[in-house]
Amino acid sequence: MSKIGVGNALRAQSQSVKGPQTRSIGKLQFYNIEAPWERIAKKDEVHRMVRENNLKTSKRMKTRYDRNANTNGYEEGTLEWIHNPLPKKGKCPKLQARWEGPYTVVTRINDVTYRIKKGLRGKPKVIHVDRLARYQGTNDARDEHD
Repeated sequence: MSKIGVGNALRAQSQSVKGPQTRSIGKLQFYNIEAPWERIAKKDEVHRMVRENNLKTSKRMKTRYDRNANTNGYEEGTLEWIHNPLPKKGKCPKLQARWEGPYTVVTRINDVTYRIKKGLRGKPKVIHVDRLARYQGTNDARDEHD
């Protein structure tokens, strides 16, 4: 019978059949039960190992993200595509365009956010730099997917 819970150890299959392991010294009989401080030491060691693994993993993820991140940014007045992954309701998502544009960069708010607008009368949007891509076309191009 195995029990899992706070402070309960799992019994091995041999212990469930034979009973707990014991050792005898003279007339005294001792059961192999962990002392509370041993359990606390094991818990602290496991906690330390988990924290180290989480730190290594987060560093690896940051390195991978930074490798592909756009560090140059975009200039004001340039044309950019905007990534819009949400499909429109009632239409086949497989056939919808994931990129919209071209949009004009109006201002750079900070290192990672930009205010952009579509055309001369478009409503300005605030967009993260990861959703933008350089537009390779002429200034008079129109969006065909609206």
